[in-house]
Amino acid sequence: MASSALPPPFLEVLVDQKIDKPLCYENCGLLLFVGSRVLVPLRNKIVKATVVKALEKPSFAKTAKIHSLLEEESLTEDLMQLATWMSEYYMTPFQKVLTTLLPASLKKKTQKEEQFFVEKKASLATLIELAASISQKNHPQKKVLEVILKQDKGIYLSKLLELAETSKSPVDTLVKKGFLALKKIEVDRSFFQHEDFLLAPSKTLNSEQMAALKKITTKLDEKTFHTELLFGVTGSGKTEVYLQAIHKARSMGLGVVFLVPEIALTTQTIERLLSRFSEQIAVLHHRLSDGERFDAYRGILSGKISIVIGARSAIFAPVQNLGLIIVDEEQDGSFKQTEEMPCYNARDVAIVRAKNLNALCILGSATPCFETYYNAENLKYGQSTLTLRAKQNPLPDVKIVDMRHEDDKKKCRALFSDLLLEKIEDRLKKGEQTLLFLNRRGFFKCQICTSCNETLKCDQCDVCLTYHKGENILACHLCGFTQDPQKAFCKKCCSRETMRFQGPGTEQVERALKALFKEARVLRMDRDTTRHKGSHDALYREFKSQKADILIGTQMIAKGLDFPLVTLVGILNADSMLHIPDFRSQENAFQLLSQVSGRAGRGDFPGEVILQTRLPEYPVIHHASKEDYKTFFHEEIILRKQFHYPPFKKLCRIVLQSSESTLLDQFGAYLTHLFEKTRETDVDILPYTLCGLTKAKGQHRGQILLKALKFSSLKKMVLKIPKHEKIKCLVDVDPLQTFF
Repeated sequence: MASSALPPPFLEVLVDQKIDKPLCYENCGLLLFVGSRVLVPLRNKIVKATVVKALEKPSFAKTAKIHSLLEEESLTEDLMQLATWMSEYYMTPFQKVLTTLLPASLKKKTQKEEQFFVEKKASLATLIELAASISQKNHPQKKVLEVILKQDKGIYLSKLLELAETSKSPVDTLVKKGFLALKKIEVDRSFFQHEDFLLAPSKTLNSEQMAALKKITTKLDEKTFHTELLFGVTGSGKTEVYLQAIHKARSMGLGVVFLVPEIALTTQTIERLLSRFSEQIAVLHHRLSDGERFDAYRGILSGKISIVIGARSAIFAPVQNLGLIIVDEEQDGSFKQTEEMPCYNARDVAIVRAKNLNALCILGSATPCFETYYNAENLKYGQSTLTLRAKQNPLPDVKIVDMRHEDDKKKCRALFSDLLLEKIEDRLKKGEQTLLFLNRRGFFKCQICTSCNETLKCDQCDVCLTYHKGENILACHLCGFTQDPQKAFCKKCCSRETMRFQGPGTEQVERALKALFKEARVLRMDRDTTRHKGSHDALYREFKSQKADILIGTQMIAKGLDFPLVTLVGILNADSMLHIPDFRSQENAFQLLSQVSGRAGRGDFPGEVILQTRLPEYPVIHHASKEDYKTFFHEEIILRKQFHYPPFKKLCRIVLQSSESTLLDQFGAYLTHLFEKTRETDVDILPYTLCGLTKAKGQHRGQILLKALKFSSLKKMVLKIPKHEKIKCLVDVDPLQTFF
């Protein structure tokens, strides 16, 4: 909250409804701030709104009165400051930014949850005597008392009835007689609140970790803004540095936000936090129920919770006295919102929020984003480097297998090399675990006509339909369209008989492994197996507790996960990401291959990686196999500079979408001409072209790229874009990809 109340009698608010302009209301004595959430009358309804400005005089002739304050939903002063920056930088209307900052659950009629709670009212001796006096062993009141006597403080009524295997009637009787008390209490639905973890001491740090932590704690003591890159090889103990930095921040009374890219990583990080800190920790990600998110938000806003962990949107948590923000795997693309404006990057928002609060922001990665590493090399950010693994064990031994030779041996396109199968069998005999990575879910990637080479695509999207054998469907992973594979036919030559499946996915790998190694316990982690709430946690814990021998997965298993018994990693198709015509494709490929390889040998046993490729001569393959980031960076950065891409110029991607392809092309050509005619001197224009994904969910897609030395020049160009009722325009500042 702001430090002082707003005395003016009138206030401008932005309502949650689709009204872009602020409305003026009279303040009837409420203690309100910029950022306060209020209820206001609008068109015979009471609607939610956010206070954005204080006024001495009304801006409208007639003003209604503010109805009431929604104290548990209000935005803090620093979040309103952040929203202003986001609106300007990401060129998005302020109201739309506020919508992003507020969890959807707050806009709904989410209520507090209350449950009945049963406590002892009579003395312990009296209750023991009463239970003993009831001779019938299975008497309902006796069973209730036996459960109650085992409780220190009390028990929820629902749990009591479950344990006592009885109805509410005997409880009511004991309440009437004055032996028990029954009352309603509010239930905290915050995630992981019922987990029991024994507190563990901090681990001993090596010299590199100690140096990094000392630098971080010094910056915390200074209480000035600073961004620190913690650049450490996979398994170098970055998380332990984070935990000890959090301990320092909490000892100073500072709040903490800890961002992780994948929900799968959230479970692991929560466990580590709960094993170190006895205080309540809030978890924020999209898989939470409205009630869980509502309770977490209220706890954070009230100051009851000071440590927040979560995915992208957790950066907007209203943490009191926020002094430390950690962005783990800062290079990860999931920190970037791309499908709607504002197209923000949580990493960059974290840095700006830290700057506004004079806080410390730690960016951690084994494979930093090029912009981050460039800023560190040029001393805009501080840098701490960890070159050794925390347990002094070496980086995994990586063997590159040329799959073209395997194809020749097997007279077909091979899925597994002989070497990989041999290594998997060896791990099964030793009781060690294997992780297999294939960044493609489903059973087959696509269905193709062998007569004319036409691929079966979704009618609404320009993507192949993926075959899922378990459900026996062809599915579009963009819009959810499904089709019976028996009814599929080539839309070019109308043939059914020539349709064949191609391209293995994780589902096929799982089935093949179960056939090859019948005794092996195999798990699969991809979007299909983790679509339900809690499924990430269940799979993570099952593999962590060694109830499975092999884990197959997409990129959600590639980063951060720590399984000490994984000594073998197999990368089944390293080539899939190398041919994308995007300036970041080599960087993304290096990051993913390095991160996957880094899952091996993190425990007491040495690790090994089998990297299968049909392009073994590619430099990025060799750099990733050695986890040689610096050499790769210095080679690739030369090309970035030559072609004026970030970090040497600011980049803005303008994506145009319409259901009418001809209209879209005409508008794209017109916009290119307009930009060329009114070009700022430092701006490069890459004219209108169709996106790599030309159609999605029925919308045709095209784009224009703008590059400039100064952000102000980009903004001047973007502000020239005229509105068109049939064309949606999405402005993506600092895009992570320029093809799809």
